[in-house]
Amino acid sequence: MGQNQICRYLFVIYLFFLSTTTRAQSVLEHVYVGQFLSYDSKLEPEISKKAVDRLKARLESLQYSVEILPASSPEENLKRVSKGNLYISGFYRRDKATGKLVLYGHIYNSEKGILIDAYNSYNEVQGLEEIKDSLPKDEGHQSDESVLEQFVQKIVLSIRINKNKLERRENINEYVLSNPISKRFSFPVQKEDIKKSTEQVFNLLQSQVSTASTKTEVRTHDAPDLVSVISDKELLQFGRISLNDVLGNLPGYAPSQDYDRSTVSYRGMFEGWNNNHLLMLVDGVQFNDNLYGSAYTSEITPLNMLKSVEVVRGPGSALYGSNAMNGIISLNTISGKDLNGEMQTRARVGTGGTQIYDFRTGNTGKLFDYVLSYNSYQTNGNNYKDYDGSGRTDITGANAKFAVQDARSNYYLFTKLEGKDALEGLSFQYHRQYWNFQTGHGWLWAIPDYNGPMSEYRDIGSMKYKNKITSKLTHEYVLQYQNHSIDWNTRYEPNGGSAGFYPAGVTEYLKTNGQSMFGRAQLTYDLGNSGSILAGVETTRFLYTGDKSHYANANLTDAADSYPPFPNNANGNLGPWLAWIKNKPVWTVGVFGQMVSPKFFYDKLQLTVGVRNDQTVQHYLGIDNPYSGFLGFPYAPHAKRVFRKTSPKAALVYTITRNLNLKLMGGQAFRTPSITEMFGANTFSLASNPRQLRPEIVRDYEAAIDWYLNQYVNFRVNYFIRNFQNQIFYSLQNNNLSTNIYSAVTNGAEAEINFTYNQISGFINYSYAHRLSEKMLDKTVSASQNEMTWAPSHIANGGIRYQTSKYEGSIQAHFQGTVYRRASDFGTIDTTTGILQSDSRLQYPQYRPNYVRNWTNVDVRIAYHLTEKISVGLFASNLLNNQQKLIKINNFPFDYSNQQRQILVDLNASF
Repeated sequence: MGQNQICRYLFVIYLFFLSTTTRAQSVLEHVYVGQFLSYDSKLEPEISKKAVDRLKARLESLQYSVEILPASSPEENLKRVSKGNLYISGFYRRDKATGKLVLYGHIYNSEKGILIDAYNSYNEVQGLEEIKDSLPKDEGHQSDESVLEQFVQKIVLSIRINKNKLERRENINEYVLSNPISKRFSFPVQKEDIKKSTEQVFNLLQSQVSTASTKTEVRTHDAPDLVSVISDKELLQFGRISLNDVLGNLPGYAPSQDYDRSTVSYRGMFEGWNNNHLLMLVDGVQFNDNLYGSAYTSEITPLNMLKSVEVVRGPGSALYGSNAMNGIISLNTISGKDLNGEMQTRARVGTGGTQIYDFRTGNTGKLFDYVLSYNSYQTNGNNYKDYDGSGRTDITGANAKFAVQDARSNYYLFTKLEGKDALEGLSFQYHRQYWNFQTGHGWLWAIPDYNGPMSEYRDIGSMKYKNKITSKLTHEYVLQYQNHSIDWNTRYEPNGGSAGFYPAGVTEYLKTNGQSMFGRAQLTYDLGNSGSILAGVETTRFLYTGDKSHYANANLTDAADSYPPFPNNANGNLGPWLAWIKNKPVWTVGVFGQMVSPKFFYDKLQLTVGVRNDQTVQHYLGIDNPYSGFLGFPYAPHAKRVFRKTSPKAALVYTITRNLNLKLMGGQAFRTPSITEMFGANTFSLASNPRQLRPEIVRDYEAAIDWYLNQYVNFRVNYFIRNFQNQIFYSLQNNNLSTNIYSAVTNGAEAEINFTYNQISGFINYSYAHRLSEKMLDKTVSASQNEMTWAPSHIANGGIRYQTSKYEGSIQAHFQGTVYRRASDFGTIDTTTGILQSDSRLQYPQYRPNYVRNWTNVDVRIAYHLTEKISVGLFASNLLNNQQKLIKINNFPFDYSNQQRQILVDLNASF
């Protein structure tokens, strides 16, 4: 056989193989194309016809077999598609600002019945629009034909490079799940990957959404506030235990402590035990405590029930009323559909006797979805020896050290029902929050000589209904009941305390409670183009009916004789803990409104204005005013205090480019003095001041830039001026009386970078605060004009986390700058001149330095997934075991200490 003949045979074989391959391809590569539907735009049938015709022509030119399907939903058309083939459908609309055509394409795998790829032309249209002024004439004005051509090329290319019909999750996240179209239409995304998908979408920075900022859904980028959104995945992977851990890694916030309570300072203002000036929301409903008015951000509020946390920095009283001064913490809880019948368990066990156990489950039903979660926490606490404020000495005559009592435990039970079908919009929640604690350095700054059990609990039940009246109008109603119970056995003085005045020390026992009812009615009207109008009314009724038990071994009502011990140190009954308001309800009513304008000026500007008026009416018994009228009352029976505050807010968001926003914001917030600050009596735990105590007020003015450098990196920077008036502390100089201490003006700047790319994400931020001026209201505390005291000027945070299918790890660091003291922290000052009269630093030994030194904390977590449902990890807090001091204000020989190094084994399992 000659060479030419061999070549001919080989050529024939090649042609046969090629024709066979082509025939196979024509059989296997069969593509179905559905009609394109109008989305948020008028009908233009010619657009759909052109898109379908061009797709058909381009695919057929590449040897694909194409079949056109009628206009229908993806689910219906997928039933018509032969198994193993692709189905393409899509939408079209006109951009309202530019009139440009926008096309959406979705590619489905018929064998699995799921979306596997997607694309839309919105980014290209917007990109050209933004730079059109720098382009030659008409080049930036993209025609319909050009949009269609580019769109068809992208869709066909997506099909050709995905021969194995694999799911391209990144495109689905970007073009569907993080796009407003996903809220209008339902897309069949791979069911077993929904949770993972949701987490990935959540981590796309540009798709983060806030509801706490305006009570309507808005991208954090466009919100008229500075908002941080933290997913449950981030809470898990960074090893967060409490909301304090979350706040302490955000700009502006820093760890703080007073008495036994861990809290956070904010923008240069020290936070005391009484209240942290934060408002907490749970699924949009106020959740602050009814006795103290505080938001519980320590570990007694667990994170296992959460799907995400939103933190809105700065004033929020224009929408939410009292307490929203330093920000809003919005807790978005998990739903039954998130768990889908799974039982998820977690156990963390480690040093210091720390044990944390989590359980949660939930599922969907015909009329209700349900969730049940439980958390328990137990620790021996931060055990070390320290000085206190009792003046007790050792055998050398120096101040003695005692073991700080910090053991604590708590549990939290949460249940939720969410209505479906005919009950859509109706939900019920029940929370039982219980905590047991010790008093650290002592409630009168004397470390107890034995532990007195201290426990509290809250029962909170709420009902909420939210639904649409029309396509534009939504109504919402909330009812919430809260009962806060106290069971304290408080040890104030040790045996022989106060130079022997109390031979058996001082112990007070209190068992009491306070109850409140909260209600809200609210209407929201959708103006279109991101605009809305909102109006509502809220009311709260607090009632105290007396104590179940209240006694002590000292007469804590006899101030004239310096609270002497009862004869033989026996226990004697005491009057009501909140005697001022026994059986006298305290009412608060708030009326609020907000307008978020539709975007205007070529969709570049959006204005938000809001205002709220709150009025609290307190009828109380004048127990400080002896009275003997003809009716024989022992004191004036009808005293009254009314607090009225109007809280305005205004913000302007200017879209410089699609990824760059300028925000100008200003607002006022307030805090009405809490029940315990106003009305404590017959006790060493409180000393109240209902006739003179003034509300706290803050005014913030800010300018901010929010910039997406690309889809992976978000940069934000802001400048603020903050005027805080009438801050309330428990005053050392006034026998623990609730007192307005000082007012201060502070300015500063905050900068942050948040980033995410594939399996890596993280954050870096820095905050600076500078004191501009102060006005002292308690003259026994020295002023510190133009110098920051009691809080750090410099704060920095950074963290990074990494995840693969088997491994995950994170590291984070917090830097807290030097904290300076006031002159009155070193001794007694002249109340007229403010000059230090006596200096405790001259005594021997020197118990604490002149300032609190800076420190850095590092936390690390690693985990390994044994299976898809089981993982084991290790978490280390304060890895370097640095000494981390937190300032104790006023003239005491000690500062607080942060937790020493702690190691926890972390086990997660789902069933």
